Amino acid sequence: MRRFSTLLAAGAIGLAGLAGCGDDNEGPAEDAGKAIDEAGREAGDELDEAGKEAEREIDDGKKD
Repeated sequence: MRRFSTLLAAGAIGLAGLAGCGDDNEGPAEDAGKAIDEAGREAGDELDEAGKEAEREIDDGKKD
């Protein structure tokens, strides 16, 4: 029984190692997720820049 448990554990470790090897086989869902992430980053950058511009305009208005 101990030998069976050892073999079972070794097999589970081997399968777990193989599960991480699939990075080259990205499907359409993975590509869509990456596109959504990039769009979110770009939108965040644009909002950040708009906020900075608004702060500059507010500061300029206080100087007048």
